[in-house]
Amino acid sequence: MSATAATLGDGVARLLGPDGVAREVPTDLAPDALVELHRAMVEQRAVDTALSALEGTAVLRRYPPATGLEAAIFGPGWALNAQDWVFPAMREHGIARLRGATLDEVVAQAFGNLLDKGRGRQLPGYVAAPAQQLASPSPPLATQLVHAVGAARGMKLAKSNAVAVAYLGAAATCTSDFHTACHVAGRERLPVVFVCIRNMNAANALPERTRAETVADRVRPYGIAATRVDGADVLACYAATRDAVARARQGDGPGFIEALAWRLEDPSAAATASGWDAWDPIRRLEAWGLAAGWLDRDQLAEARGQARTEIEDVVAIMRVQDPPAEASVFDDVLAERPWSLEAQLAELQGG
Repeated sequence: MSATAATLGDGVARLLGPDGVAREVPTDLAPDALVELHRAMVEQRAVDTALSALEGTAVLRRYPPATGLEAAIFGPGWALNAQDWVFPAMREHGIARLRGATLDEVVAQAFGNLLDKGRGRQLPGYVAAPAQQLASPSPPLATQLVHAVGAARGMKLAKSNAVAVAYLGAAATCTSDFHTACHVAGRERLPVVFVCIRNMNAANALPERTRAETVADRVRPYGIAATRVDGADVLACYAATRDAVARARQGDGPGFIEALAWRLEDPSAAATASGWDAWDPIRRLEAWGLAAGWLDRDQLAEARGQARTEIEDVVAIMRVQDPPAEASVFDDVLAERPWSLEAQLAELQGG
């Protein structure tokens, strides 16, 4: 991967450059907050490394890593309040951890075992965490956008101070659900912010999908304020989301953030590739942290070592747990189980 392949062009906000130099730092990000944000990103990378190594095995068929997208995921996540709801797309399960879920809960879901609060009913990585205001994701493109807009409409009707934030990829902007969500959000000035993580390594380039020059251009006709940011710059991702959420919270309507990021699927192979450090959001943050003094070598080693040890221990425990009981498939379906489900349960149990 070369730096020339990752040129962003004009109109893209950047606070922390590929050279690890911060041109501007949000004043509300204190050093302690930066350390915690760094730890969250490092832990996500450790989770991705451990679970990706098991992909294709008998214990884990598929897992969606967020490698290279950590800034575009955790920067926006850090900008939210506890009352806000998050509607993830596919790779944002780390938001559950950021908002208070345990590592055990996140990893148990990947294995779909009896400790999985979702009872093994979702694909690995599709974490739902209602206690952390993280909605249940689903594989179809863009369905979460309509859900987020519906939630935002409810928030507005209830006169609450909450905001709905929905993550999506560039491909989702080519669906009818995307345009429906944007139309309703813009027309009703709803408190919703869309965070589009545009993978610059995607096989299908934007011109093959639309005549619009950028993804952000696709939402402006709906009256949605749009911003483009460097998706490997956690400071820019945070600041853009913070501002968009603040506008939505005070009734100024929806916002849209196009974060240009690079999904780095194979860290072991890409570590030696040209430009890896420049477009790796964790390496970029660490370079600045060490130079600025809010991060030191001991903290860095501790964060990496602790994350690696914790995830190895949790994976070792979770991969050997039993699956959920077969009869649990009839639980949590309806408030009261009807005769039809009772009959199916009896048949399953040999009655």
